[in-house]
Amino acid sequence: MLIFHSVISDELHLKCTNELESLLKTNCWVSSASIWQERAMIGVSGSCISTLITPPLHHLIEDEIKNYLPDYNKITCCFYVWERNSGIAFHGDEKYLFDATIYLNHEWNPDFGGALVWEDANTINSGVYKCVFPSKGMMALNNNKLKHQVSIVSPNATEPRMTIQIRGY
Repeated sequence: MLIFHSVISDELHLKCTNELESLLKTNCWVSSASIWQERAMIGVSGSCISTLITPPLHHLIEDEIKNYLPDYNKITCCFYVWERNSGIAFHGDEKYLFDATIYLNHEWNPDFGGALVWEDANTINSGVYKCVFPSKGMMALNNNKLKHQVSIVSPNATEPRMTIQIRGY
């Protein structure tokens, strides 16, 4: 897992959050409860909603982050809104060349959960894990197909955990 800070400009961050907030008022979202495999929902009682990012914004995002990414033929970009009690159990995303997450929340209190947790390649099967909490503009890049999870977002979180999920093909 590679962690990069400030991968998108403040201007692009604002465009992303504005589009996400605008899309939240539309009927374009799908719920993790209806599309994720059952094993991804182990221990999770809430749901995460997602939608594709519009092509113009997708191109702006791709232009700003492509130098951080491994070689690819195509990427997809989706907004994810991690609601209270949402999360995802350990999984590997084996079908993608890589996956990445860009965090959109301005501030995130670690007491609200929502940590990205992974088993480092050097500590597999040791019971030792690494984690990061959301930080505005940070990108976590999983280019080694490491198993990872998102810890449960607290029922007391003051806002949803908002991300851009990127998958490389």
